[in-house]
Amino acid sequence: MWASRLSLRELLDVLRRDSGPPLFYLLEKPVVRLAEAFAWPDTAARLPSWIAALLLGACAFSFPRGPSRRTFAILCAAAPLFLLYGAEARAYALLALLHLFVFLLLLRGAQTPARVALGGAAAAAALWTHSLAILFLGAVFAAAVARRRWRSAAALSAAGVLFSPWIPVLLAQPRAATAWIREPALLSASKFLSALGGSGRLPPNFGVALPAALVAAGAVVAVAATFFTLRSADPDARAAAAVALLTLGAVTVLSLFRPAAFAGRTEMAVLGVWLWGVAAAAGSGRAARACARAIIAVGAVSAALVLASPLPRSLPGETVAAVASKIAPGDALVAGAGFYLPARLAADRGRLPSAVEAYPAEIALHPGWFVPRAPADADVAALERSLLASSPGRRTYLLLHPYQESPALARMLAAHGTARVVTRLPEASLILFVKTETEN
Repeated sequence: MWASRLSLRELLDVLRRDSGPPLFYLLEKPVVRLAEAFAWPDTAARLPSWIAALLLGACAFSFPRGPSRRTFAILCAAAPLFLLYGAEARAYALLALLHLFVFLLLLRGAQTPARVALGGAAAAAALWTHSLAILFLGAVFAAAVARRRWRSAAALSAAGVLFSPWIPVLLAQPRAATAWIREPALLSASKFLSALGGSGRLPPNFGVALPAALVAAGAVVAVAATFFTLRSADPDARAAAAVALLTLGAVTVLSLFRPAAFAGRTEMAVLGVWLWGVAAAAGSGRAARACARAIIAVGAVSAALVLASPLPRSLPGETVAAVASKIAPGDALVAGAGFYLPARLAADRGRLPSAVEAYPAEIALHPGWFVPRAPADADVAALERSLLASSPGRRTYLLLHPYQESPALARMLAAHGTARVVTRLPEASLILFVKTETEN
């Protein structure tokens, strides 16, 4: 929501210190603008992802009328990751759709000028949507060369040329921007299989963890589906499985050097293509058809459990909204870590009658991510300078995560005024600081 409200120049400047290309945010801009103009809820920003998820299912019409078409439609409907990311204002549903378009246009059917041009455009759009597209399109390029589809390979190369202006930015983006990926690469890889089998590890922000037995069942089904899809009589089914597996393998290898693999999200880069390959194989083999039905069964149970679970709460957003009611014009707010972004968005919208300062100050340069850590002495000193520059008697609220309440911070506040805890929760502390009247 915050990034989509920025001008193009501001957005590009922010992304130089964050991760990912800008296309998804640009596509969200008109939706966010309409939502604010007509006072729609912020959930309106999920609309592009919802449309992308619907179009993924509509790709069933790439099959002729028959069992494969029905199988693919049901596989999409039962996939828990499609269910979740179709209701998330993130780029993953759009990425899955673009990748499936690339596969359908460039690795199957006649290489007509129209199909090659559209496939190249979809490839370029995918690159400007998410960095995972680099690895996926590398796998598609390898498959195109192996199948002697030279026009398709040329279209992919052209897409790479169109993306080349962003490569220097991509290489300069900080490693810490994806530091929230804190699990070993091989652990993610073990969960990838489960997602291909209809279950998977779901990120904690979805508020649900699928039973271990169901996750294991998904992995077993995926292994069987891989075997029979790669042995399918349908060459397009084999190509789909190979591209999906090659992409996930490349992500795993990359993650040994830089955080990239994150089970529960990464699979979206290949899930549409994988399910298409499973459906294609199911149309020409009994064993593959049994595997497709098993994926549907595991997926349906997983999706039902997701739907039955309580919706996760946006604690930072709710906390900032509650704090906004306590703040008067002229006050200031210092927001720590995950509270800074919703506070800055609220201030930009005029819903917070105060200035907002980040703690640590560096978060203001990249509001989209932070590294959870106790504040350093330099962070306390920077906040001290800011407080000393304010007028005597001014009230400053500090909305901090508990791990940010250091003894050094308490001593600094006591040295320059009075500080009292207004609210203390397991996830947050709200401190009111009033600068001493005689302080210069």
